[in-house]
Amino acid sequence: MGVKIDGRTHAGRLRSRVWEDRLAAAYGALKSVKEVVRKAKNARLRAHLFDSTVLRALTYASESWALHKQDEHGLRTEV
Repeated sequence: MGVKIDGRTHAGRLRSRVWEDRLAAAYGALKSVKEVVRKAKNARLRAHLFDSTVLRALTYASESWALHKQDEHGLRTEV
């Protein structure tokens, strides 16, 4: 049973709105290259596509983040 905040249900833990936005950007980036990555046979190309889109979207402006312990845990377990 989750907690409902801002219309979103969270399974057992609370996430900040900024963290939700980071994940949404990363998932959106993944969706945009998913088909190309799936068809690519070369592992280096697949890794490059992932790094240059998904990780870039997830870590955008990361040098200025104020990372909370719960966000750090989320980064370690959900990505």
